[in-house]
Amino acid sequence: MKSFISNTTNERNTLRGINYFHSFQGLSKNEKNSSQSEVKTTSNFSREQILTSNAIFQMATGQVPDLWEVCLNLYNTLKACTAPLSAIQFVPVLEQIYSLDQQQVKRFLKNREHRHVLIDHELLKVVLIHWKPGTVSAIHGHPKGGCIFKILQGKLEELRFTPTHSPKLLSTSSYKTGAMTYIDDRIGYHQVGNPYGISVISLHVYTPGK
Repeated sequence: MKSFISNTTNERNTLRGINYFHSFQGLSKNEKNSSQSEVKTTSNFSREQILTSNAIFQMATGQVPDLWEVCLNLYNTLKACTAPLSAIQFVPVLEQIYSLDQQQVKRFLKNREHRHVLIDHELLKVVLIHWKPGTVSAIHGHPKGGCIFKILQGKLEELRFTPTHSPKLLSTSSYKTGAMTYIDDRIGYHQVGNPYGISVISLHVYTPGK
């Protein structure tokens, strides 16, 4: 597979919903509880305050799905957090994404860009990715706050590795539409890819964990 992103062997791990083994293994009680917090919404923030200029333009012109409400709720969740930040705190927001408008999907899959940064805040980064068949990321890690991602359409494969200088394979999982999973460097490194025959869309949420 070809790699376009620079920066875990158990094929039976094909799951719907959150992969709790990968999501919560090694996390503290406070971090687990933080994922159960309710989504708080407010209209005090504008698109210009939250979204990147490119995201504003591409949503307005139909080049990417309109995920403004999702981004607003993610940002509100960030602002409401009092505990140490963890990407798990954004689970309730991601759970509210049930499906994408298929007309928007058709236009999105024709977009020449494959990686779209929707929010680029110092404590929150949100990236929408179109994985063409054969695309795979490099093996990489995530800092303390970690990364949680959701499959919005299609199926992705994730390989997890030991977080060492010479990573060793720990597991292989595949995730279908609607699945979510979490990882940080305490759990391991990972590599995400699309070895399947159709395009995949996923949403990734990162925080440095301050």
